[in-house]
Amino acid sequence: MNPNARLGLLLFAIYCVVYFGFVLVNAFAPRWMSDVTWSGVNLAVLWGMGLIVLAFGLALIYGVLCRADSDAGSRSNSPPSA
Repeated sequence: MNPNARLGLLLFAIYCVVYFGFVLVNAFAPRWMSDVTWSGVNLAVLWGMGLIVLAFGLALIYGVLCRADSDAGSRSNSPPSA
């Protein structure tokens, strides 16, 4: 399997674990979601925004790590400079 694909699956698994936690709390303890946690914002909004930020952050990590991998590969395949 391609290392970039493996990295993508790992980051996706991390996101799925956090999202699964969100779904479990909503299914089995919905009252927790109405608790005000920070600055008057309830847990549902805070966790939902956290999921969006996490997805964006994981996408940035994937992009940076895949670019670094492709840059290293292109340098090793280029002919030596004179």
